[in-house]
Amino acid sequence: MGYNNDGKSESARRALRKDRIVDLMMEGDVCSPQAARRAESSHFLPEIQFPFCMNKLCILAGSFVVGTVGWWVGDVLGWGFFGAFIVSGIGSVVGVWVGWKIAQKLE
Repeated sequence: MGYNNDGKSESARRALRKDRIVDLMMEGDVCSPQAARRAESSHFLPEIQFPFCMNKLCILAGSFVVGTVGWWVGDVLGWGFFGAFIVSGIGSVVGVWVGWKIAQKLE
């Protein structure tokens, strides 16, 4: 068991890192599969899963789907590139709101 200049063992330093990762994940600051895997591999909080990015995922999916539908509507109506772009932008904003509401209901 090695000690560094700060007097803490390597295992104690690893435990502090795991605690910090879990704290960040609970606050919602860390949203990566690697951080989730590290926290799941620690056996002191087995109930932690990977729903931390659900809000961002729902917003991304909502903005993509509604924005794409907006582009299609603008194109079908024959408004050209600029009209389809504007309708797609409005659809993306609506999709962000819809995705956010869906994420709230899932939590």
